[in-house]
Amino acid sequence: MTNARELALRVLQATDAGRSKSDTLLHQALRENTMERNDRALATSIVYGVLRYRILLDFVIGRFYHHDIAKAAPVLLNILRIGTFQLLYHDKVPGWAAVNECVKLARKYKGERMAKLVNGVLRKINTDSVRLDEWLREKEEAEKLSILFSHPRWLVERWLLSYGREKCRCMLEYDNRPPLFGFRTNRLKTTAADFLSNPLFSGIDREECPLDHFFFSGDFSVFETSLNEGLLSVQNPTQALACLLLNPFPGSTVLDLCAAPGGKSTLLAEMMGNKGSITSLDLYEQKLLKLANHARALGISIIETRAADARIFQPEQQP
Repeated sequence: MTNARELALRVLQATDAGRSKSDTLLHQALRENTMERNDRALATSIVYGVLRYRILLDFVIGRFYHHDIAKAAPVLLNILRIGTFQLLYHDKVPGWAAVNECVKLARKYKGERMAKLVNGVLRKINTDSVRLDEWLREKEEAEKLSILFSHPRWLVERWLLSYGREKCRCMLEYDNRPPLFGFRTNRLKTTAADFLSNPLFSGIDREECPLDHFFFSGDFSVFETSLNEGLLSVQNPTQALACLLLNPFPGSTVLDLCAAPGGKSTLLAEMMGNKGSITSLDLYEQKLLKLANHARALGISIIETRAADARIFQPEQQP
């Protein structure tokens, strides 16, 4: 049975290999592995945390790993990143647990010699031994900020030149905040208040939204079952504003150009009470297939998808 850290390691390895985007790989891995809610949250936190702080993590590891880090085996480096991230940024995980679990991973994937190396490096890393102010003191401003906020140096240099030090630093800090996911409850089946009153979601960090039927949460995995059941859609409220301005009524006829991935089309259908007609256009058939599948899960039957280029008028394809 795959645990949270091993799942995170596999996702990071696949991401580095370029197999797909990290979020796609993570969601696929979470679907394929049965885990408790806390373990799913830990795996998600590790994957996104390691990716978010990779430059800084590699810099810290390099202070304690007395070999050329660029030549380290990819799986070793990702195990060290996973451990270092937990030791420095995950206060809910005891230090001994972070070290021991990473040692087990190293032993499983690379043998006893690598396990001893991981143990030796990670046991030296803690909030007291990591002295970033001292280590970065002599570095140029762009390199210092690049390491501290884990952003590419070329981007930091551009922002420093364009906006100055203070604004650049604020942008870097903001960019590193863990994102909140926007969720929309399916008004054909439930309301946000009724949905969130479910005891399953008690204690979940979430934020209310001024728009009805929307809410925010940093925890995606806990809502995956509801997404599959058609009770929810993932949608940022700002993406819904065009639909709210249109304010269609039941029985309306709507043409949605550039419709994929389907957030606007499905929201319009929900606002129309699944009565009327919506034609959803996009260039790519594969994207429209996902839109149609999502609409079906939501209980929507009034959407017709068409693969077409909205820039080219084709009389025979008029709704």
